[in-house]
Amino acid sequence: MPTISRLTSMSQANATLSHCWNKLWSFGRQTVDQDYQTQERQVLRAWLERWEKAFTELLSSTLPTMGGEDLTQARVLKANHLACTILAFDAGPNATAQDFDVFQAEFQAIVELTGAVLQARERTTSPQSASTASTASPIDMPTTCGLDVLAPLYLVQARCSNAGVWDRAHRLSLQARGL
Repeated sequence: MPTISRLTSMSQANATLSHCWNKLWSFGRQTVDQDYQTQERQVLRAWLERWEKAFTELLSSTLPTMGGEDLTQARVLKANHLACTILAFDAGPNATAQDFDVFQAEFQAIVELTGAVLQARERTTSPQSASTASTASPIDMPTTCGLDVLAPLYLVQARCSNAGVWDRAHRLSLQARGL
C-alpha cells in the first residue's frame, strides 16, 4: 500500500483510495488463506485510518475554495472510504447482513453522500442548468477516475439489514444508473 501521511490533492486522494479499493475487492475473488486475508485486512484498516486523517486535513485546507465539482468528488471519495472501511472488516467467510449491523452509521452516511452527489449531478445535467451554464453534458461530468457511487451503494444493499436504508440505497442505485 502507498505510504500515506499527507494528501496534497484530490487526485492523489483518489489514486491512493482506488489502490486500497482494488485490493479489498480482490479478496472476494481470490481463494487465499483466511489467515492471510485477516492480516491484510488489519493492515488495510490501519491504512484507511491514516488516509481518513490525511483526507480530513486536505479538506479542511481546501474546503473554503472548493467548487461544486470538487465537493462532489470529495463526497464520492468519502462514500468509497466508508465502503472500504466496511470491506476491511473481517466478518469471516459466512458473514450475514446482521454481522455488519455495527456499520449502520456508515451505511446511512453512504446513502446520504450518494444522494448529495446524484442531486449535484442532476443539477449539472438538467435542461435548465444547461441553458444557463456552460456546455456541460453527462459525458463531461467530473468523475473520480473509476471510483463512483454505485459500488458503495451495492455494498449497502449487500450488507445492510436496515430495510429503510437498504430501500433508499436501492432507489439511489437505480437513479445513478439512469444518469
